[in-house]
Amino acid sequence: MTFLLSHLTPLLTHLETLETSSLSASTRSTKAHYAIESWFTAYRGDIDNNPVILLAIFSILLPGLRCDRVYGLREDSLGKVLVRVMGLTAARGRGKRLLGWKKVGGNGSAQNRSGGVGAAEIGDFAEVVEKVMREAETSKGGLVTVEEIDELLDRLAGLCQFSSSELRRKVKDEKKKGKCGSAFEALSALWHRLTSCEAKWVIRVILRSMEPIKISETPTLSAYHFLLPYLVSVRFSLRSACYTIGSSQISTCIPPHPPWDQQQRYLTLAASSDFLCPEVGTKVGRGEFLKATSTTHAMKLAKGRVMVVERKYDGEYCQVHIDVTKEEKGMVRLFSKSGRDSTWDRIGIHSALIEAFRLTSPSEREISQSCILEGELVVFHSPSQRILPFHHLRRHIRRSGRYIGTLNDSPADPHSHLMILIFDILLLDNQSFLSTPLKDRRCTLAKILPDPVLGRVELAQFECLDFADAANAHSKLRHLFAKAIVKKWEGLILKPYDSIYVDLSLPRVIRAKTPKGNGFVGSPNAWIKLKKDYIPGLGDSADFLIVGACSDVARACTLHQPVNILNTFYAAVIVNKPDVIRLGVKPECQILFPVTYSINKADREWIQRLAYFSTIPFNSYPGNTMEMKKYTLSIHPQIKRQIAAPTHVFTHPLIFEIVGGGFDRPTDCNFYTPRHPRAGKIHWDRGINDAVGWSELQEMAKVAMNMKDIYESQEERKWIGKLGRGDLGAQLKETPRDADQESEETPSSALLRRQRKMDVSGEVGDEEDTEKQSPALTLERPNPLKRACTENEVITGTESPKRKLPRRHTYPEDYCATVQAEQDLPTKAPQITAAPSGTAALKLGSTETSAAVSISSGLKSCNLEAVSASKNDSPVTNAIIYLIPTLAKFPSLFSTLSNLGVGMIYQLNLDDSTRAGFSQIVGGVAGGEDYMKENKRRIVLVDPTFCRSDTRKAVLLLKQWSESKWSRKGSDDERPWEVYDWRVCDSQYQMYDQHGRVDWGFHRVCKI
Repeated sequence: MTFLLSHLTPLLTHLETLETSSLSASTRSTKAHYAIESWFTAYRGDIDNNPVILLAIFSILLPGLRCDRVYGLREDSLGKVLVRVMGLTAARGRGKRLLGWKKVGGNGSAQNRSGGVGAAEIGDFAEVVEKVMREAETSKGGLVTVEEIDELLDRLAGLCQFSSSELRRKVKDEKKKGKCGSAFEALSALWHRLTSCEAKWVIRVILRSMEPIKISETPTLSAYHFLLPYLVSVRFSLRSACYTIGSSQISTCIPPHPPWDQQQRYLTLAASSDFLCPEVGTKVGRGEFLKATSTTHAMKLAKGRVMVVERKYDGEYCQVHIDVTKEEKGMVRLFSKSGRDSTWDRIGIHSALIEAFRLTSPSEREISQSCILEGELVVFHSPSQRILPFHHLRRHIRRSGRYIGTLNDSPADPHSHLMILIFDILLLDNQSFLSTPLKDRRCTLAKILPDPVLGRVELAQFECLDFADAANAHSKLRHLFAKAIVKKWEGLILKPYDSIYVDLSLPRVIRAKTPKGNGFVGSPNAWIKLKKDYIPGLGDSADFLIVGACSDVARACTLHQPVNILNTFYAAVIVNKPDVIRLGVKPECQILFPVTYSINKADREWIQRLAYFSTIPFNSYPGNTMEMKKYTLSIHPQIKRQIAAPTHVFTHPLIFEIVGGGFDRPTDCNFYTPRHPRAGKIHWDRGINDAVGWSELQEMAKVAMNMKDIYESQEERKWIGKLGRGDLGAQLKETPRDADQESEETPSSALLRRQRKMDVSGEVGDEEDTEKQSPALTLERPNPLKRACTENEVITGTESPKRKLPRRHTYPEDYCATVQAEQDLPTKAPQITAAPSGTAALKLGSTETSAAVSISSGLKSCNLEAVSASKNDSPVTNAIIYLIPTLAKFPSLFSTLSNLGVGMIYQLNLDDSTRAGFSQIVGGVAGGEDYMKENKRRIVLVDPTFCRSDTRKAVLLLKQWSESKWSRKGSDDERPWEVYDWRVCDSQYQMYDQHGRVDWGFHRVCKI
């Protein structure tokens, strides 16, 4: 029995129509899922009990699940083959349009005008193939089956050395019989029987991208049988899952769609029948993670449970399958993250595994039959006793027998070798551990590996934290995370200590994003990943020139935008920046990498409008270097073959702040670039010379990757303080915000807001317009390595000469709005009368005093409670404290100041420039006038982070007072005004110097 491809293509066409419609995302998803379910219901009679047809259908619908197939064909190479297959001429007509698929209409015509975006539409290769074939349609359809397509895909994949050994062996046998020798022969045997619509979808399967449609893997598998996603998860092989689901044991015992309340019973039945048990030789789906955006967010996700905190190693995931019943050569099989069998590519670790687990000694080994382990492959350097950065793996691991990406790498260090760190066990002697708690799996690991081989095979480091004790656990987690950052670890992994690996009690559609993993997403058993670049403002960042752009078709489909919209941007550095600064020569810029992610819709649309008038086509300039009016441009020769050239070049480059998770070397390159780069923000007000230079970038990477041990304790204390500030401003939500869904504030409005500058006379723009930004508020924070700001910098918002701008951090807008919200203050204001000495006498009752400093419950999340460990050294001890009005509303701040032993506490009146009634007493010791006569320090507490307007007003006011007639020699006004950030009172924000002492100057704003 066969199944025609023409039965499947109408479903794909319908899904494409839905995806390109104007319906909302949720409506499109619902209608698509209903269409897939209806299709399987209609054709179930032709599919049931026929695993060959079922496998062929899912191989077309979900090509990403066939990890055994790698075709090695992209649009350009496939286009050349198709021109020969269809007998076309490459120089003209349909053949020229097919090969020129990137151009407008696929005709290869040159861009008009100056190459503006409106003239540069990048096409969809599969769509161009369909249009070219439709002009000379020969087939009426119904002549090709899905089984034939599956055989074609097997042949094409077998021609690529990166496919599985079974497929390559199959094609090798066919070559001996003279059946298939090349991609041209494989396609020629079938192509002329395909319709143009069928050919389009075959092309997309070969390219392993079904864009623009998005077929969700888990719902699609469950549309045929509710058990199928679980089978793919436990045994990550689509072939194995399809043959298992089509067996008589399942078809006769378990219905495809039982009632919701009966699914659990059938899942238990399948598990007891060993259908949902791991099998040696078939990869098990690996875990998925939730991304924590701060340590506070991680605390929330932990939900008061005991968690295992593991070090996240910067290596390659590896699943180890051991079968001691085989010969020594075949005892160990290794699978990569994608599911490929990489046993012989990682042969350098085989002997270490055999030695560590004593596999050749039956009397000593703890493994009697079989075992499945999870671990991380890294490169270990014996002399220094440390794990080397990720890019060193390229010199020790082959890819299908070849070393890839090592063209410009130095030879492997003879003292470095592969090392594996084991962190989980899934099977031992045919006993599944998928339903065993993590604490028991850890005990089993320690049992089967009693004597780890140092530097070769070890157990992963971990520590248990009880999050029921929230305060203690949070402090420990901060210290662990700070330690991880200082030691250059990739991050931390948190797993519930009592969690199981696979939870069959949860619906598969909710439990995991794809059937490939077992991360319990949406359940209390979720695994948590914590990395510094997940926290806004803490990732490694630098300002890069954006010199070019292009439109990526796949990315355009993901963003639901036309294919002619620019969405990929090219980052460059200034090679000769020292000469540019000293001599004023023309900058020489080199493209190093493209940036695609985290650019919001508003910025993309603004750049699109800007690019129409300020771009030129890249390919109109011959040679390797483009001579522009303001700079010269080239692509770094080592990266030139790895990235597609930009289609547009900006005559006036943009400046992007690029954020990455550390630094890494690209393949075949000997320089460093940000790892996983994404756009942090766009600096519309900066010029070319503000971008990072080549030497600066490489030095930045070396410093970030090589911190000396002597500075570790100091760095750790600094990072603890940064993490505290990150927690204060972090939004507690499960995953980081998608930049594509951010607020649609245009760059033009941002530029207009930046132009509203406050002059020294004290005129301030509208606070709401000045401080409120979308989608997040960009704030200036003091830099511990730089001196404090001068009062002029605070007043004008500008920088002093020869001083770099402080690092900017992003805080959530809703938190800032909460701080600036109106409070429930008493309608009757306290009565203040001026005293002869110029101070203010207080006349109000205790009830009014309490009401005057009340605060809404919404501000309790600010975490103002703190007790200083260095009370005697604090600058606020025994001082006279002046508060800006916003801080005077925090009752918890008063208790903190009281514990620190302050004198009097006043509230500044920012609307009165005279000294008569300049403040009101809101707390402190009795006898205010006598206390004022003593020579006490005058400390003004402000909030330069969330109350910048009040802070600037306060500094202006103090400056006017100090220069006015009230400043008389011999009076109390001779004492300076010291302005501090209020966080100087909170121990969790304290910074330390190199001697371990509290650095009080870190929080000082200025001195007047």
